[in-house]
Amino acid sequence: VQIYFVHTVHSSPRTRSKDILFPHQHGTMRKLLKCLLIVFFITVLMMTFFIYEYWDDELMLRIKNLSVEGDIVLLNTLIKFSRGQPEPNPNTTMKDLLESKFHLQAKMTTINSTNSIEYQIQRHKEKLLSILEYYEANPSRVDDPYGVSNHRPPQRKSKYTVQDILCDFKNIPVRSLKSTDDAVRSFSNSMLYPETDFLSDKKFNTCALVSSSGSMYRSNLGKEIDSHDFVVRLNDAPTLGFEKDVGSKTNLRVANSYLINTLVGPEILHWKMFQNPDWLLFFDVPRYKQSLEQWFVRPIFYNFVDIYLQSRLNEKITDSYLLYPDLVWEQYRVMMKYTDHKLPYKPPSSGFMSQNTLS
Repeated sequence: VQIYFVHTVHSSPRTRSKDILFPHQHGTMRKLLKCLLIVFFITVLMMTFFIYEYWDDELMLRIKNLSVEGDIVLLNTLIKFSRGQPEPNPNTTMKDLLESKFHLQAKMTTINSTNSIEYQIQRHKEKLLSILEYYEANPSRVDDPYGVSNHRPPQRKSKYTVQDILCDFKNIPVRSLKSTDDAVRSFSNSMLYPETDFLSDKKFNTCALVSSSGSMYRSNLGKEIDSHDFVVRLNDAPTLGFEKDVGSKTNLRVANSYLINTLVGPEILHWKMFQNPDWLLFFDVPRYKQSLEQWFVRPIFYNFVDIYLQSRLNEKITDSYLLYPDLVWEQYRVMMKYTDHKLPYKPPSSGFMSQNTLS
């Protein structure tokens, strides 16, 4: 490293070279400047050594929306910088460059358009993985409004197949509250409850469960959705004005208690989207391991069940059912049984619950 100092001094031809660099006459000042230069050189050398020697530590990098010849490459992976590799050929594609420059620990997904369903699904998966990583890294900061952590998780199987998981989900009993149930029979309004279980005598060849997220926007799946025998929609997901993307047919609409108790209220029964379906299905999320009797006496429950019973009396609503409250936690326990991650202390989503309920 060459460093040049330009300093204008008035000196005689006999001026020494060290006086040009350090023209001050005091020896203390010259020693101080020399020390500062030495410290600077040592710092630069140490930083250079650190960068080249230790830069191959593992780094968590999230590379999103990386353009590769008109396609989209999504990465959500742990990668390690490989030190000492030669520069790639200028004609190498971005995909080859990443694979040669980095050690990728996950698959790369190439998708043709940011508006495609595959792209939206991949983005949603990334968000879910980020949530799981947060819960793994910050267990003490996890909210537990339902008291899940107070109970021991189910015994996890060491060896299992996909068929085992599907069978466990299929074995969860899907029941709705009926007028003949012991817990309902004592009520003065028990006659308002249905006499049969939800869809107990119904079978359909094909079903479509329509997501309520923005991933359906510009999907152009409306005709395909309406072609199915049974179409299910979630909560207050609209169809009016979006028929090209989500269709217009609705056989069943599933509504959770949060939408009814917190966001909307009784006026939800006057919405056309809740009057058009053949069936309405309501469900609530109780505290974990809460009995049916305990669930009935919850203060917030009365608002929810009152709206449900109003739907039973509404002439514009064909039929409505109320699921047994512990169904969502039965599905959660199956998920805990087979997952490698610590799940958030929250119930499954409306879509997940609906999918397993109808399968």
